[in-house]
Amino acid sequence: MCLPPHCPYDHDIKLQDGKAPPFGPLYPMSWEELKALKDWIEENLRKGFICPSSSPATSPVLFVKKPGGGLRFCVDYRALNAITVKDRYPLPLTKETLNNLKGMKYFTKIDIISAFNNLRIKKGLKYLTAFCT
Repeated sequence: MCLPPHCPYDHDIKLQDGKAPPFGPLYPMSWEELKALKDWIEENLRKGFICPSSSPATSPVLFVKKPGGGLRFCVDYRALNAITVKDRYPLPLTKETLNNLKGMKYFTKIDIISAFNNLRIKKGLKYLTAFCT
């Protein structure tokens, strides 16, 4: 498994003028979390989702307990999100969307595992998504 090829609609990360990329701190982890981190890194290196980096920008990582047990790897991008230029466009109205479903007979539900890992970042901007361990 590997990332899809670059395309015209790769994800763009625009920083606010004059803002430097964040350099996040390390968060403390338990032994269980450190083991999960090692396993997650090895698996995602093997899949080609991540690669070693010496980026000047980093975001800290943490784990969240899953409802059914186990740990979910998370990157805390709040500092990066705080300095990005926001896309401003209206979302569809919930009531209008639900009204459009009236009378429909079939609905589809899909569960896409690791969909976030299949988003391509625009060339030259991947360094902004680096995380520190």
